[in-house]
Amino acid sequence: MSYGEYLHQLEEAKKYDHRILGLKQELVSLHEWSPGSWFFLPHGALIYNKLMDFIRNQYRHRGYQEVKF
Repeated sequence: MSYGEYLHQLEEAKKYDHRILGLKQELVSLHEWSPGSWFFLPHGALIYNKLMDFIRNQYRHRGYQEVKF
């Protein structure tokens, strides 16, 4: 891969950066008092919960148990 191709690939990757997309699509929010902590907005929380439901169903289907620490 040439340097030019690498730079082009970096520019393309920026279009799909989850940190930017989440803010633009109003799925998450950030607060200056808690840098690095994402707060799920209603639609983001809905997606998160649906994903967690899917993962938990996969755990059960495959014979695993969920643990928390």
